[in-house]
Amino acid sequence: MESEKTRAIRFMFGHHLAFFYYRDRVWVRGLLEKIFSKEPLQERLSSASWEGYISASLYQDLFNELKSRYSDAIQRKENDKTQQQYFADPGEALASHIALAFLHFKDFTFTSDLFVKFWNEKNSKRHEAFVSFIGRHVITRQTPEQWFLDNHQEVKNKLIQLWDWILSNVQDPDIYGAFEFWINTKVFEPVWLADHLERSLKITSGHLDWDIGLMDSLNELAQSAPGKTLEILNLYLLDGQRSGNNRWFIQIPRIKEILRMLYG
Repeated sequence: MESEKTRAIRFMFGHHLAFFYYRDRVWVRGLLEKIFSKEPLQERLSSASWEGYISASLYQDLFNELKSRYSDAIQRKENDKTQQQYFADPGEALASHIALAFLHFKDFTFTSDLFVKFWNEKNSKRHEAFVSFIGRHVITRQTPEQWFLDNHQEVKNKLIQLWDWILSNVQDPDIYGAFEFWINTKVFEPVWLADHLERSLKITSGHLDWDIGLMDSLNELAQSAPGKTLEILNLYLLDGQRSGNNRWFIQIPRIKEILRMLYG
């Protein structure tokens, strides 16, 4: 391994690490310091190994084994000026792994060291990717309720607590825009969802890039929380338009129907 100096092969070391780890944990543990070396002269090769690992599936045993590497990655700044090409954006891939840990590992909570460190590090891009990934991974799927049953039902409460936690601790508008993938009345109780969506849209000045979830949920939101829904439409159609939203024009018939219901 020490003689391997190509980033492509070192990428493969990280990408297929789980395959070898679950066949001989003792042997792989002895190699981790070399695969993810912290030596300055090895940084270029180590980063390739990490890129390979972070772009692969997440496994709890390996996650626990590599917590110090995750901690280092959270502290590491991405260089936007580099011409380096990546298999997966390192910041977004890291956010996805942290999000998967939050979703699937019961002992990964709001007080876990990596969760705290991830959110304490000021990096809007990663935080937005974290929120967006959860929405796309769970909430926008065709049968999200089945996913909760197949995994663990209490994760829904964890997501409810997460939105509350972010509203209490984070004021970055970009992060709230990522909740566009969380708008689903099949997952969240409509009155609760309307309240959280209204509060989030106030922070984003009504901005949403992806409004399919909102449009699909409008009828139930309007029936359950008419006042909040009217304010949501006010924020999205008026404030959002001023900030660059213009895709809602194709939804005019549906919006007119909802407004008739609300004003009726």
